[in-house]
Amino acid sequence: MAQLIMGGDIPAPSHHSSTICEVGDDGRLMAAWFAGEQEGASDVAIWAATFTPAAGWGGLQEVVPSRGKPNWNPVLFRLQNGQVLLFYKEGRSTKSWTAFLKRSDDNGATWGTAEALPAGIVGPTKVCAAGER
Repeated sequence: MAQLIMGGDIPAPSHHSSTICEVGDDGRLMAAWFAGEQEGASDVAIWAATFTPAAGWGGLQEVVPSRGKPNWNPVLFRLQNGQVLLFYKEGRSTKSWTAFLKRSDDNGATWGTAEALPAGIVGPTKVCAAGER
């Protein structure tokens, strides 16, 4: 059965760059994406929702609120120990991005404090070919 992740609960007019990851051994999934007025706008935040086999999609949450700069390209990853990582970028353009990492020890229900990655490291992301952006 197909099901929309957000249903009628759309937090912003523009959504982009989704990622999905298994977050539990029981079939739970988490999807994350960035959303705001439009790509690159200062209100763009990272949102997430969780899927459980019993209930479907739900638990819509703003995982990374905007701090006046747009957020970009979330990537979810689950470590062998069960910890879920969320990588994302913040900044006005790819040249000014700062990359961050958040960690969850409870399958994405809650997230720790954002950790800045070292300067020059943007973490996992799409690589643009020459001439793009």
